[in-house]
Amino acid sequence: MRLAMLRRRVVLATVAAGLVASTGCFGPFRLTQKLYTVNKGVSSQRFVPEIIFYLLIPVYGGALVVDGIFANTIEFWTGSNPFSSSRVVRADGTTLIQRGVTTSDGKTLTIDEVKGGETVATTTIHVPHDWNTARLATRYKDGRVVTKTYVLGADGNITLQE
Repeated sequence: MRLAMLRRRVVLATVAAGLVASTGCFGPFRLTQKLYTVNKGVSSQRFVPEIIFYLLIPVYGGALVVDGIFANTIEFWTGSNPFSSSRVVRADGTTLIQRGVTTSDGKTLTIDEVKGGETVATTTIHVPHDWNTARLATRYKDGRVVTKTYVLGADGNITLQE
């Protein structure tokens, strides 16, 4: 009886692992890339990032596991990687928060401009999979919305359609 239960659990675990592994959810490994970027920016001298890399090998391993098992699978099924947002702080104190999402109809980048803890503008850039157009829409705090559409012509020129 116990052997049958154990065998059933092993079979179910194997099938579950096979289903997850066969989804083709190889992804961009954003967490690992962020760790690499931080390590690379520690020093301009070549040997310092290398030494830190050797010290952080277990951390890189953990980042790879989190990326490979969780983040890339989430991105495969939802189109959004939990580690894909980034923050940029300007000299004037404004923070730009960027998030990218890939959906069935294209890629969308959203940029929130935050100043003093308040969102002053949100810009959304959408590019369909055919890459022939790009639509930009900026919504300001006062409710104004500015939209622009850029079109790639057959001759390679880009034109603005407002």
